Amino acid sequence: MSAETGMRWVTGAALLTGFAVVGFLLLVHGPHASFWPDCLFHQLTGLHCVGCGMTRALHATLEGNLIKAFGYNPVVMGMLAIGILAVLWELFARLSGRPLPLRPRMGWRGVWVIIGVLLLFWVLRNVALWPFTMLAPS
Repeated sequence: MSAETGMRWVTGAALLTGFAVVGFLLLVHGPHASFWPDCLFHQLTGLHCVGCGMTRALHATLEGNLIKAFGYNPVVMGMLAIGILAVLWELFARLSGRPLPLRPRMGWRGVWVIIGVLLLFWVLRNVALWPFTMLAPS
């Protein structure tokens, strides 16, 4: 194993450990524990940012309530699910040593599409008219 490969494994293990610790704290203490930071944007403006509701959404996910999680932040939860599937797909290919029949590439166009979707979601979840009110964290 080369030094670069070893460093990737160490970095991956550190990230997984960090996610596991945060997940454990979230599951045990809940989303309203005093050590979780409040949304500064919401405190200053009274509006919901693109990430508002994510702590509660991740807590609901850890409890197995995906419908509730999507109610808190549907767009970011959807993107998170797609991202996890993409990472698992890539991991499967690397561990099996076989090339994937389909390997999605996002590129810059995909990055701009994601940014556009997030900005549109950010604006629409703050519109005080139905059906946009359903996008605000409940």
